[in-house]
Amino acid sequence: MTSKTEGMVAFSIVIPLYNKEHAIASTLESVLLQTCQEFEVIIIDDGSTDNSASIVTTFQDPRILCIRQENQGVSAARNVGMGKANYPYIAFLDADDTWSTDYLASMAMLIRDFPGATIYGMGNVVLIGDKVIQRNFHLPAGFRGYVTDYFQHAVRSELFWTSAVVASTSTLQQSGGFLKTLSLGEDTDMWIRLALMGPVVFDANIKTQYRLTPTNSSFLASCTFENQFLGHTERYTSSENVNRSFRRYINVYRWSKLARMFASPGITNAQEIEYLRLIKPDVLPMYARIFLRLPRSLQKKILRFRNTHVNR
Repeated sequence: MTSKTEGMVAFSIVIPLYNKEHAIASTLESVLLQTCQEFEVIIIDDGSTDNSASIVTTFQDPRILCIRQENQGVSAARNVGMGKANYPYIAFLDADDTWSTDYLASMAMLIRDFPGATIYGMGNVVLIGDKVIQRNFHLPAGFRGYVTDYFQHAVRSELFWTSAVVASTSTLQQSGGFLKTLSLGEDTDMWIRLALMGPVVFDANIKTQYRLTPTNSSFLASCTFENQFLGHTERYTSSENVNRSFRRYINVYRWSKLARMFASPGITNAQEIEYLRLIKPDVLPMYARIFLRLPRSLQKKILRFRNTHVNR
């Protein structure tokens, strides 16, 4: 759908919703309390079986549109929401996260001050119960602007989180949308594609709260290798060959996820071999290069030991 408001900074807020009756009211309240009121809210109820959709109907704001569909996954839900967008910028928000009241106003100012970016990100914290976990963005305090060589920076710190990201509707349409075959890492895949398309902008000021719940954790544990971004990074081979910063980033990503790969319930020996073949050691630290030269049986023992004992 084409935008009705070309030239102005207004937002289509896309919220995928699946069984979040405990959180969706707080999420919507944080939207409606925004100091910037130039927005619409597009909720895609992706086959919820709890009371989520009924809670949405208690909000009588005419800017809220709720579309119900059979369960198809978060990528499909976001793509449907993007297709219904009427405004020039899309702000993503998950149904259990919240924004500070000046989040959209801060994003609008960021877009005006640093035009032409393919993706705009904002600082965020993680909430686990009452505990607040501060993220280290490896940027100067109060950083705000274009990120020089994003992929070089992302080796140290991933800047973008779904509920703290805005992109233009036209750019997202050009990207082709979220990959529906992915259940885990579909957002990382999208941010990579956007960053490969052009400059990125980030504001390190904290404006978003991401709530990590037991539901989130159990979902992550249930994802098989086939539907993780981890198993689909071969899509980027051509970009690796022409962009050395990206080559290092994606290979460090592959390397850092090795332990998760070997612990994945859906992994086969053939997939392990294929995945290890994808890792390009020339851009990795020396200890990683040494590890990759070890016999595969020893690699597996080391990583399984790590899975068992790290973070105990």
